[in-house]
Amino acid sequence: MKSEVLSLLQAFRSDDFYVGSQIPDKKMSNAMASYPLPRHDDISALIDSTVFGSAKQGMAIGESGIYWNNDWTTESPKKSLSWEELVSGADSVAAKGMDLYLAPGCLFGMAGSGVKSAALAELLRKMCRAFGSVIQTDQQSAPSVPTVAKQASGPAVSGSGIRRPVQG
Repeated sequence: MKSEVLSLLQAFRSDDFYVGSQIPDKKMSNAMASYPLPRHDDISALIDSTVFGSAKQGMAIGESGIYWNNDWTTESPKKSLSWEELVSGADSVAAKGMDLYLAPGCLFGMAGSGVKSAALAELLRKMCRAFGSVIQTDQQSAPSVPTVAKQASGPAVSGSGIRRPVQG
């Protein structure tokens, strides 16, 4: 599954879009400080939606879901969605001007990003199809307990090039 997701992400080429080990450390640090990233999630991609490139606003795509932080112009009561939540509403993911509509009341503002909202909407719908088949399979089998890797400090890069946020 990780290889399928990384393949989808690698095929999505755009300015302000970083995949795996290509996520700059400073951007990842700013994302960790600004987005609601859980310790245990592997971050596969980062979208910087800031004008000056700090990534303090943007979106992280992780193994468990997506996490974002908007600037003051885009309000969203939630700042994260699990893949289960996204999969259940994947048909409603859509570009709305400079924003990306993710779910009722959930918007991701993309005004400062070189990433096109329509292209990101299509990528997320493709990822929802990939995750949807895994979620359906998991629900049919016995539940498993996720393992949490313990790190000393800072974001780590796994052998697959996926970044793991670790808050010290």
